[in-house]
Amino acid sequence: MIGADTPQQVLGKNIYDVIASDDRQRFQTFNEAICRGECRSLEFDIVGLTGTRRHMETHAVPLPYGNGIIVHLAVTRDITERSRSGRRIAAQHAITRILAQSEALSEAAEPVIRALCCTGEWQFGAFWEINGKQLNCINTFPSFAFPELAGTTSSAVFHKGIGLPGRVW
Repeated sequence: MIGADTPQQVLGKNIYDVIASDDRQRFQTFNEAICRGECRSLEFDIVGLTGTRRHMETHAVPLPYGNGIIVHLAVTRDITERSRSGRRIAAQHAITRILAQSEALSEAAEPVIRALCCTGEWQFGAFWEINGKQLNCINTFPSFAFPELAGTTSSAVFHKGIGLPGRVW
């Protein structure tokens, strides 16, 4: 799960080093609760030795180790695909609702891109429309976060049959 080729790459290392920085404090609190004698479950992300991010689910119990010491015993599994699938379904439902409530495609563009960006964890999205023999960007999200990219994308026009965008539609 963490991409180690040999046991030596991980033996004696601190598990907190592979916990994603935005989940590290939550994981540490979780670990401390287990070592106090509580049973708990947690979903969190790890970033493996090769930089691959994975979404994990763990179920942990306290395990008496001797001399009054309690350690953390856990069963952990990779639920990355399950999480992605859930986000895709959420995006499908959100987009279906947006399209059903919109009178025009141009009205739905920004909410559709927002739903895709938020559920797909994308940093930027663009909504394109075929207008005659050209492809035009009709909206971007979030345009405030990437103003130069949003401006360039919004002003781009692709003609049918020219360049990669023109050949794929």
